[in-house]
Amino acid sequence: MEKNAGWDGTYALRVRFSANRYSLAIRQEVCAMMALNMLRRWLNGEDITSEHGWIDVVESLTA
Repeated sequence: MEKNAGWDGTYALRVRFSANRYSLAIRQEVCAMMALNMLRRWLNGEDITSEHGWIDVVESLTA
């Protein structure tokens, strides 16, 4: 896994969606799905940002 040799670092996405339209359980599932998708993309050496349909990615942060 040479491409992911550096395990340190922080990755984040700032997203926007209508929280009032969805229950707490749905919001939690969406956040978990997005986090797992980011991890999958990072492990595959892909860019962590991707389109999520009705969720707008506002900002991508890497530290």
